[in-house]
Amino acid sequence: MPPQYFKTRNEDCVKLNVTHRIPFMYSEFACMVDYLIEFYGKDKLLKFMTALL
Repeated sequence: MPPQYFKTRNEDCVKLNVTHRIPFMYSEFACMVDYLIEFYGKDKLLKFMTALL
């Protein structure tokens, strides 16, 4: 799923060959967060997220 489509009307146009669409997307985003923590550290991720808010 292209990040720019998440939570937009384009989200439903993305073809995912899975039975449970929402849990699948949630788990994929969790993998991305795990990757960011592994390579940049939890503190940097939290600072980045805080800056986004």
